[in-house]
Amino acid sequence: MLKHALVFILVFVFVVAGMFGPPRVEAQTAAPAQAAAPPFNPGFADLMNTLVQPRHAKLGLSAREQNWALARYAAHELKDSLANIARWRPRFREQSVPDMMEATTGEPIKAVEAAIEARDLGKFNAAYASRPSPQRRRKFVDISD
Repeated sequence: MLKHALVFILVFVFVVAGMFGPPRVEAQTAAPAQAAAPPFNPGFADLMNTLVQPRHAKLGLSAREQNWALARYAAHELKDSLANIARWRPRFREQSVPDMMEATTGEPIKAVEAAIEARDLGKFNAAYASRPSPQRRRKFVDISD
């Protein structure tokens, strides 16, 4: 009889514990799948503005302060940025970007690097301020009568 009473008490404790225990968690359904966001795909101008412009400015500022080690690094980073853009966007307006980069920046960058190695601010300023020849310049806005 004592066995039956002990079993009855144990069953009663488990039933009561189940009634007052933590709530049961029902299986949750997954949220409906959302369409993936389109991949980030910056345009040519975005790449030039975000990658080249700050490095070009850092190059000029570091040379102005005659911090030639930083200027050498900035020139290297500028060349890398131009090379990356040429790799990521090999064509722009039916033209070869690597060819355009070399035609417009090849000689000026070499002159800048030579001025940095010579630690010559005058040569650097001349090379840094160089512009493409008028034949290579492209009109972006043409306002004519």
